[in-house]
Amino acid sequence: MKGNGANEARNEFVVLASSLIITGFLLLLESFGYLPGISRLWPIFPLIIGIGLVMLFKDQEDLGMLWLGWLMIMLSLFFFYLNFTSWKLLARLWPVFIAIFGLAFLFCYFINKNRAILITSLFTILLSIAFILIFSLS
Repeated sequence: MKGNGANEARNEFVVLASSLIITGFLLLLESFGYLPGISRLWPIFPLIIGIGLVMLFKDQEDLGMLWLGWLMIMLSLFFFYLNFTSWKLLARLWPVFIAIFGLAFLFCYFINKNRAILITSLFTILLSIAFILIFSLS
């Protein structure tokens, strides 16, 4: 059994390394002028690292690393959204960062059914909703 887990972890590292190499190659092509505009895809770096952290630590139940992985995934998706719309939206959407923290806790709650994690998650998500409502009305 131990050998199988080692092979599985090795395969995950190969996928992560291959993704980073391909991303670096695409950015290199942009710097030479072959793929203009590919730099808008910079959030792929935290996305790849976040997916790698979630893949590596999902079975070990390391909540800190899982939380960090989910946080990086959701932040990179939010940054993708801002890259392809407008960064000016951040003036109104800053409470989304608080919601992302709460959602990362929520995903960790599904791994480890700890009630404190659920309460923290719900509190931060409700806090972000309150901030969005308060600042959108004023």
